[in-house]
Amino acid sequence: MYQQQQAAVSTENLLRNSDYARNMKEVVEKWAKGNAGKRVVNYRSAVERILCETDYDIGSIDREMMKNLWKKFGWSDRNIWPLTAWNSFCRFGAALSPDAFPPSCIIQKERQGLAALPPQMAHEIEDILAAHVVRTTGSKIKKQSQRQILRSFEAFRDFVVKNEPARSVSALSDFTGDDAQKFCDILVKTGASPFTSRKISPNAIAAILINLRRVFKMGLRQRKLGGNIFQGLAIEKYKTAKREFCLTKEQVEKLRTVGVDSCESMKLAKRFEQIRDNAMVSTQYEPALRSEDTVYLCWEDLPAHERSKANVGPVVVRGGKSRPDQHEDRIYIPLNRLDADLYRWKKISQEYCAAKGIVPPVITVNGREYHPIFFSKTGKPLSPASYSHIFSRQLKKAGISLPKGYKTHIIRHSRITHWVDEGMAFEKVHENARHADLDETWRYFHSNASKRIEAVEKLYGLDKDSRAMRSEALPKSAILRTIIEIVINSVRGEKRFDSEPLGVAITEIEKAIRANCVDCVPAAQCYTYREVMDKWGIGRTQTYERMRTLEHMGLVTPMARSNKKIVYLKEEIDRINALVDSRKASVAFGYKEKVPTTIPGLVQKGMVKSTKIGKLHFFEPDELVEHFYEKNRK
Repeated sequence: MYQQQQAAVSTENLLRNSDYARNMKEVVEKWAKGNAGKRVVNYRSAVERILCETDYDIGSIDREMMKNLWKKFGWSDRNIWPLTAWNSFCRFGAALSPDAFPPSCIIQKERQGLAALPPQMAHEIEDILAAHVVRTTGSKIKKQSQRQILRSFEAFRDFVVKNEPARSVSALSDFTGDDAQKFCDILVKTGASPFTSRKISPNAIAAILINLRRVFKMGLRQRKLGGNIFQGLAIEKYKTAKREFCLTKEQVEKLRTVGVDSCESMKLAKRFEQIRDNAMVSTQYEPALRSEDTVYLCWEDLPAHERSKANVGPVVVRGGKSRPDQHEDRIYIPLNRLDADLYRWKKISQEYCAAKGIVPPVITVNGREYHPIFFSKTGKPLSPASYSHIFSRQLKKAGISLPKGYKTHIIRHSRITHWVDEGMAFEKVHENARHADLDETWRYFHSNASKRIEAVEKLYGLDKDSRAMRSEALPKSAILRTIIEIVINSVRGEKRFDSEPLGVAITEIEKAIRANCVDCVPAAQCYTYREVMDKWGIGRTQTYERMRTLEHMGLVTPMARSNKKIVYLKEEIDRINALVDSRKASVAFGYKEKVPTTIPGLVQKGMVKSTKIGKLHFFEPDELVEHFYEKNRK
């Protein structure tokens, strides 16, 4: 009897629990509909997992249980969106049924306890920032940068107050140089963020200190502060090493065409997202844009009237990095592929907007309306953070994994590398990259091992095209037979070729063939152009003129070496160097003439032979000696 009563109670509890779970599922459904289009709804599955894991007992959920669930589900500590979605769901549920959703179920996010700046200090900083004009752009400091600066001062003041609780720090003048030095030392020593206590990079620490120094420096220049407490403080900022990785063209093509084959079977919303994500990757890749440039690009930034007949035209980037808001950069590229991808996106976006009753976003800049190319399912403009999530999703779908630290910017690196590989002049690559200097563009070029091998092969004529044998390149039959005979004689009886690498054997045979060529002269029997200049003791221009005359007369035969450098036979150059001109001959034989006429006169009489180079006569020393010996003997 007792067992039957217990069974009845458990059945009743089970029914009650099942009804409770059904009610909770209905609340989840209502919450999702009530927040349609908001980002928290994307984490509905996370809310359902938490409910399922706790058997829908919302009252039992506290911070400790949530931490355990985070570990169990393998969620990152930095991923706050599941918690944001859970709190949103609990607040929605509390409005419907306060008894079922106690206040303890809302888990507040853990934040670093940084107190807000005193009004006087905040006003001083804002006043200094408002009066400053950025030198490179000619505009005010951006709002995001101002928020970062204020956060840096919150951390600095928090550090000072914790060290000296009794001290009053309500204005910028209350900070001292000792405070600055101690704050810098503790950040460098711990390597931890003053906001989250997590480890951060040395450059992130340097950015916090530079923000502080910047305000004091601006305040001193504006005569609003008495001094710069960070002056002379060494702030180390490290240059990151050049990254040696970029995506191949095949990998980029995968990212641009993810899910194309299955698009027809997708629902309209899924098709809208997939074609948009593909088009965003394509739009960033073709002109090598930054992620923020891709997100903010508008249809008006693709002016059709500026295109050539070959459909080469500009992609206009307005107010890019470190540029004024009104500044425009133009990136000239072929637009055929980009047009095709954007046409597909425009078509699906118009269909989606018509079906959902959504109006695409419009922004106004300086009184002119612009229409962003990309937008969300709710018709709102996207942010760079949204594109980062889209890119991660594309990578996962395409089955591509990137090294740690690589994000959307790898697309820009890859495009710049591909431009160089395609043969675009580096100056034009630099113009399209829109960097401040060529060194920065060079850091974006990542040549892999295969590309380096190809470059070396092309330089030395060892690439595939150079090695391809063509019938018209073969020598005449007799010469070809001679070459074959030389190869056979070189290999016959040479057992060393069996053990040596193929490259060594080919080199030996090549030497043997070249040695049998009639125009093959060893390097020891030739002079280079520089050596000829030194031999004659004249300048480059005079050597060039004389050499051209000698070539025309057939007295010198220039020869091309294997490295395409021109050399000259020592025998010919030494013979010409041994000749004596008219002036030297006149002086040698005792004629005191300002203009030598006696010895050239002998040439006209046919008594002495000369070699005329240009307008000058040159004589063989032996012949002159013989002539004067015979004359004196008679």
